[in-house]
Amino acid sequence: MRTALKILIVENDTISALLLCHYLKFFGFCNCLLAATAEDALRVAEEERPDVILTEIILSGEMSGIETAKRILKKDDNAVIAFMSSCDDPQVMLEALKISPAGYFVKPLKMNVIRELLESIDAGCCLPAFSIDEPYGILRGLNYEKK
Repeated sequence: MRTALKILIVENDTISALLLCHYLKFFGFCNCLLAATAEDALRVAEEERPDVILTEIILSGEMSGIETAKRILKKDDNAVIAFMSSCDDPQVMLEALKISPAGYFVKPLKMNVIRELLESIDAGCCLPAFSIDEPYGILRGLNYEKK
């Protein structure tokens, strides 16, 4: 399956970003954009208007992935954003969930869950996707509707 879905990966670890991009291309998501910093992500999001933004929460520099997502949403309230992070702090998760993300994935990433999220977005029926080990599994029941 090949798809034209444009995906922006915001990840400050170059190897992780390239591996994720490679995985997505293997499953037909061939239009991957990469950004290593919040500033790069803001620029690429404005210039390229990606269909989906997968962002790490902990980024190099002054701005977090959550703050980056908020700024992107101020300019494009239809942006679809999913978080991925090694941070499993419940307060950080709750802060991220306030913007109604399409997903929240705690590393190590479960690629099949990310693939399912992207397939649902590509099909036009964005279902929430969360890959959070217990005791945070309660978050799986949240609703998300694409605007």
